[in-house]
Amino acid sequence: MPNKVEKFLRKLDAKRRAILADILMRIEQGDFAFLDMKKLEGSSNRYRIKKIGIRIQFSLDEQKCATEIEV
Repeated sequence: MPNKVEKFLRKLDAKRRAILADILMRIEQGDFAFLDMKKLEGSSNRYRIKKIGIRIQFSLDEQKCATEIEV
């Protein structure tokens, strides 16, 4: 893992880290129910989820599978 990612994860408290892990798992599984998901303007397949002060951006392919995730 890059140093920036490790540092970011270390700064999160246990509760936020657990919520982030749950959101990332749900994105990978394609379960978007009850997530504040918005389509990003200017892109056909980029979306974002904002939760607990963290913005997660990701791309979906034709089968609604996440192909790229950014935190």
